[in-house]
Amino acid sequence: MCYPYTMKIHIAGSSAVRKSKRLLIASFLALAGLAYLIATAAFDSTMYYFTVEEALAQGIAHSGRQIRLNGDIVPGTIQWEPKEMRLSFAVKGESGAMVPAVYYGPRPDNFTEDATAILEGRFDENGVFRADTLMLACPSRFEVAADEHPASIPLGL
Repeated sequence: MCYPYTMKIHIAGSSAVRKSKRLLIASFLALAGLAYLIATAAFDSTMYYFTVEEALAQGIAHSGRQIRLNGDIVPGTIQWEPKEMRLSFAVKGESGAMVPAVYYGPRPDNFTEDATAILEGRFDENGVFRADTLMLACPSRFEVAADEHPASIPLGL
């Protein structure tokens, strides 16, 4: 006997179940990726900074760890080589302890002696701090004088 029509057995909802499983897996992968990005961003941006004295006392100079170092630029130690974009200087802590530092990149405009610098990088095997990032605290000359405070300036009405 020949059947002219073939009969398909269709289980209700089987394609819907497959679609929901795919959606569930895709959602899980997206959330896992987002969690990874948040965790790495938080880890990379949360870096405790050390004073010169703390870095030397804790032996961080020999650890090879990436750190943030805070100190004042020592007068007379600045050497700028524009062709190599190499800036050599020393930073000192409050007690006078000094660390030599090297930064490759453009010299900041406000890079002067006695400025407070925040360096991100690591110590090399010779004890020189190799800075990947160089940030400077705003000098006091940018502070508004008492008689020039914006509240004391007339509004020109």
